[in-house]
Amino acid sequence: MITVELMDVLSKARKTGVLGWLKIKDASKIVSNSSGTYSINPTIYIQNYVQKEASDEIIMFGKKQLNITKLEKDLKKYIGMDVSFFIGGIFFSGILLNTTIETIKKELNIDNSDIAEMFDYKNTNSFATSSAYKRILNGLVDFYKLTKKAV
Repeated sequence: MITVELMDVLSKARKTGVLGWLKIKDASKIVSNSSGTYSINPTIYIQNYVQKEASDEIIMFGKKQLNITKLEKDLKKYIGMDVSFFIGGIFFSGILLNTTIETIKKELNIDNSDIAEMFDYKNTNSFATSSAYKRILNGLVDFYKLTKKAV
């Protein structure tokens, strides 16, 4: 199964500010009684076309403003669906996934106490307050993604 990671798509959008096209391959999952491909107009994420909230992450590219928050919120609706995106000169195609440490913990039925034990921390609190906490969790997510690609 070919997959597309939401964070990879958002990272490319952040770096380039270029949204070519966004498509969901089975329109019937979006709009009832429809078929074919469902296309999303990428101009709706350019700041002039979308209402900005104070907490929105806005990326500036020349005179264009790309609303990353709105893009991420909308793309999360399509998790688990077959998608194709052309963003920043890169073609993404496959099942859209949003792999986070929370989804991994839920899937594997583990929590911070299990991770603390794996990395020889004295207790969960010492792990949670460690300067390495975020690096370890990010590393586990990256490792998990690598193992899923190998399967």
